[in-house]
Amino acid sequence: DDRFGDIGDVEVEWSVEDAFNVDGLEYTLELDDAEEPVVDAEPIDGFDPEDGEQTDTLDLGEEELDVDDLDDGEYTLTIESDDGSLSDSVSFELDAAVPVVELTATQPVGSTEVPVQVDTEVTQSQPEVLTAEVLDGDDVIFSATEEDDIQGKLDDGFSWPTVDNDGNVVADSEYTVRVTAEDEFGDTGSDTVPVAADNTAPEVVEFIEFDTDVTNNEVTLTADVESATEIEGFENTQLDTIQMGVSADFTSFTETEFADSVAFDEDDNIETFEATIDAEDVTGQVGDGEFNAFATTTDELDNEGVFEDDGVTVEFDTTIPDVSIALSDLGGEPATATVTTDGEDVQIVEENDITIEANDETRAVRDFDAGLAEELEIEFDGTPLVNEDETTFEVTVDVEDEAGNQDTGTADATIAGFDIDEDLTADVETGLDSNFELNPTDEVAEPGDEGDL
Repeated sequence: DDRFGDIGDVEVEWSVEDAFNVDGLEYTLELDDAEEPVVDAEPIDGFDPEDGEQTDTLDLGEEELDVDDLDDGEYTLTIESDDGSLSDSVSFELDAAVPVVELTATQPVGSTEVPVQVDTEVTQSQPEVLTAEVLDGDDVIFSATEEDDIQGKLDDGFSWPTVDNDGNVVADSEYTVRVTAEDEFGDTGSDTVPVAADNTAPEVVEFIEFDTDVTNNEVTLTADVESATEIEGFENTQLDTIQMGVSADFTSFTETEFADSVAFDEDDNIETFEATIDAEDVTGQVGDGEFNAFATTTDELDNEGVFEDDGVTVEFDTTIPDVSIALSDLGGEPATATVTTDGEDVQIVEENDITIEANDETRAVRDFDAGLAEELEIEFDGTPLVNEDETTFEVTVDVEDEAGNQDTGTADATIAGFDIDEDLTADVETGLDSNFELNPTDEVAEPGDEGDL
């Protein structure tokens, strides 16, 4: 063969053409540039015809030359019969260098989203086959072979998406990448480098209770997060981003904000984050309701985790409470103001107690220490003012529910006096919703008198 790759023996095959008249042959092999180039062989004493016919080729078999001490380079091999009548020569190149592989892990820790990356350099010999393997201990769990675009593969390096040969994601752990290069002569060289798989997202260790149970305003959500994934012997994979917020049970909905780091416990590798959630941003999309603590985490390897805790909840309530006031039995004492609300959690606003006035004259002030029930009655002096043509009673109450939503309920009613003429008749202009009661004074009529209203 005109090329040879392994340090060892050169195997030479030869024959003599048109040798049917040859009875014997003594020969010598000479390898130019060899320190001991001469190899002697025993004479050949003729040969037998095959199938009754004389062959025209004398196959002298194989001979081996020891080239262990030869340097790489070009050589000429010559065979010559001892009498000099027969000779031939052939040139070949001796390349005893095996491929030298050097690996560098440029991305030693990887995931399915950000694969392990290993740069491969091969020197001393140009490879014709590259085989990359990932080992878990002594077991090969992933392998890839390239025979076509060797240089392109060397330029790109070896990329491993942390899966086995069946496409299953491997466990988070340390592994070994081994790359073997084979040249045209079958010589091989290899190198290994440790790598690691990390497909675990940063974990929300604990959600801290919201700072209120129900609100119509902003709330602060706090959570303790494992800020880095540790794999022994490798640099920790750090938390990249965290968004925190709320998730609805009653519909498919989440609302999150990027969280801010507020504390870090280096010993436990725990980082505390806070995010502010506005109730109006949430209820404007899905309405009032109860919401769970929710968070998503992403690390440097694009591992994403989703965490929800239905034990840490907040109720968003932005509905204005309904309050109504009715006045009855006006004109006498006691009259009654009935305040009605739409829920047990509605309370009188402390700084604005219930006040009832008659033409700006205070008739009742009610001070409340406890919450307002769904219905409340307040008695007051409902007689009209003396020497006034009209007496207007006004009731105002400010209420607030547990979430902080406020409403103002108002009611007013007017008692009007009309002159009765000598025929005991009063002309009254009225609206359809007015109530009237005849209340003549003693100076106008005596008991038993009759008149028209």
